[in-house]
Amino acid sequence: MSIKKANQEKVHKLSELIAYYEIYNKAEGKSPKTFNWYSDNLKRFRGYVLSRHRNENINSIDVKFLREYILYLMTKHRFENHPNNPGTSELLSSSTIHGHVRTLRAFFNWLQRENLTNTNLAAGIKPPKIVKKVISTLSDEEITAILHTFNSNSHAQIRNKVIFMLLLDSGIRIGELVNLQLDDIYINDGLLKVMGKGKKERMARLAIKPKKHCKATYSDIDQNLPILMSTTYFYQLMEPVCRKTVLS
Repeated sequence: MSIKKANQEKVHKLSELIAYYEIYNKAEGKSPKTFNWYSDNLKRFRGYVLSRHRNENINSIDVKFLREYILYLMTKHRFENHPNNPGTSELLSSSTIHGHVRTLRAFFNWLQRENLTNTNLAAGIKPPKIVKKVISTLSDEEITAILHTFNSNSHAQIRNKVIFMLLLDSGIRIGELVNLQLDDIYINDGLLKVMGKGKKERMARLAIKPKKHCKATYSDIDQNLPILMSTTYFYQLMEPVCRKTVLS
């Protein structure tokens, strides 16, 4: 019996396949954020499978069931049953549902490539259209109010001000910003070296004001106080500032 035929005849549990898919994504060099995103989406799908009293045999799932899952997602609210955030009356966004469908398509495509299923059940399922919204930006007054909250007598506050201005003026992503180190800032050239999506380095241009404040970090800030931080810590730093100004 061939390996391909043996794989297809074996009964594969969904939980085992999700764990195997995570190993595959890690081995492919995907970032922790990416493979955790896939795994979290698939675990939510598994929870739906169990809630419908289906067994975990992957062969018990069909195209109709996948479409029913998409309709189910369209009725769910943001942060519903979330351990840390209270639920809201707002439904899951079209982009969130779009992401879940993309996950299913990628997962079932991988299952077929690995000879774990005969067909790609999700091949014909199209993600819902994403509602495009205009992103609201900070006004000049709000930016000024935020900048005035930073204490110029505190090294940490000076650093936080520089971080805010780098994000505001360079347009880099938060994930790129929190991994910046002092060696990545080319002040005289007005450039930042950032690691973007797909582990691709790119150069971002600095505006004049951030360059001025970046120079201050070298002379005024203890070199033992790094810019490097986690995304979670960044939000912890900036949320009280925004609440005190923009949201007040």
